[in-house]
Amino acid sequence: MKKIALMGLATIVSTTAMADVKFYGTLKGDFVNSEKMTNDAQPVFVTEKGTGYSDFDKTAHKTMSFRETLIGANFSNGSKLNGTLEIDFNGEDENTASVNRSNSGVMRFRQAFLTYAVSDKGTVNFGKKWAAFQGVNPHTMSNNLYGFYQGNTGFISDILNYVHDFGALDLTVELGASDTGTGNGTSANSAKTNKVSNPSQTVRLDYKLDNHHFGIAHTIAEKNTKDALGTSDNISIQASKFFYQGNFDQTEVRAEYAMGKNAAGHGWLTKNQANGFGSVASGGDDIEETAMWLSANHDFGAWNLFARYGVAEITNAKDVVKETASADRISKNAATALGASFDVDENVQTFIEYTMVTTDRITTIGAKDTESDAGSVINLGMQYTF
Repeated sequence: MKKIALMGLATIVSTTAMADVKFYGTLKGDFVNSEKMTNDAQPVFVTEKGTGYSDFDKTAHKTMSFRETLIGANFSNGSKLNGTLEIDFNGEDENTASVNRSNSGVMRFRQAFLTYAVSDKGTVNFGKKWAAFQGVNPHTMSNNLYGFYQGNTGFISDILNYVHDFGALDLTVELGASDTGTGNGTSANSAKTNKVSNPSQTVRLDYKLDNHHFGIAHTIAEKNTKDALGTSDNISIQASKFFYQGNFDQTEVRAEYAMGKNAAGHGWLTKNQANGFGSVASGGDDIEETAMWLSANHDFGAWNLFARYGVAEITNAKDVVKETASADRISKNAATALGASFDVDENVQTFIEYTMVTTDRITTIGAKDTESDAGSVINLGMQYTF
């Protein structure tokens, strides 16, 4: 993967004489102190109790991370066709859907897509890019239960869409890829293999008025599943999202609210990751999920203060946990982040962020009560943006 990525960058550089190429990116390094988290470098959810590693899990772990560094290039040959190629260093982390992950090294292609202007008002996008469902927070904590951590790229997908500009209103119609991995079930006889019935279909509306951006997105999909005993059925997937971004003098506010049915394996997470993270088991019942995200950033000049809060919950978790499923199933995850950044020089910032994470689990099959665990992550570092 590293060789492929380097060859891709070399190809871009070699074409600068024939095309207009503009490079961009972020060099970012973090020193991380985490306590009771499943991932030392990025908060996912709090570790389980009673796993035999309680003393180890409770110990504060200190490490460093450069995984959020990314390099990209926008290129154009003067025609209606433009392209984007983006690489990051998160290829060996669980921070992505399987279609995006590199199993051969830390460097991976993050986005690679073409944009063609079919008219003055309409464009077509084709390739791997942020899906239309992602809203206004693609680079922060994504508001779904399983991908609930910073830098999440679960909304990067293989897509084909058309965007039409109606002035203040934009309409996006998109076809996208869905996860087709195996998952669900605790034995060879019950494990299921998923196949995509049709590409996912998403419709999105964006309305911009002065310094305010309002939007809504709705996506549907369907998968065929079959287990080792020959039982097959279709999984109907749908999700809706409302989002807002506004600028008030020196303060920027972003908010999202999402609700979905069986959507955890549709651009939000692969089936394998859902199982590994101890989610509720997918059975005959629909898994219903709601999520919200709110962030605010205030600019004091060289200083910036920010706060973020997000929560995601499987609203019918107590109904979909079956007697055959194991206990300690995650039903809710919440995170609150407080931080500040300081402009050291042009395009150079130092930052500190403290994230508190709370995870609720159904600890006993058939029980109606949940148990809550808390953990935290401190990030301290520097970034250069170009």
